[in-house]
Amino acid sequence: MVAVDYELFTKEQIKIFRKNAKKGYHFFQPDNIGSSTPRSAREAWGGVYIHDGFEKNEERNSKIMVAVVAVVLLLLSTL
Repeated sequence: MVAVDYELFTKEQIKIFRKNAKKGYHFFQPDNIGSSTPRSAREAWGGVYIHDGFEKNEERNSKIMVAVVAVVLLLLSTL
């Protein structure tokens, strides 16, 4: 753990950090300055990041849903 020199921050900044911490927001954590930020997927997740592709297939999925709804409506109209 690295000792943090809190004199680097103004009193107003520390006040904002405390206010955000009370609300549960932790945008800046001065106690974690010593730990480095992961720079790769291997450091962050221990392996390669696998993209799920949901946004990429959203247009195709919406067309499939429209087709399914149309088929269901046609089946219900014949009954």
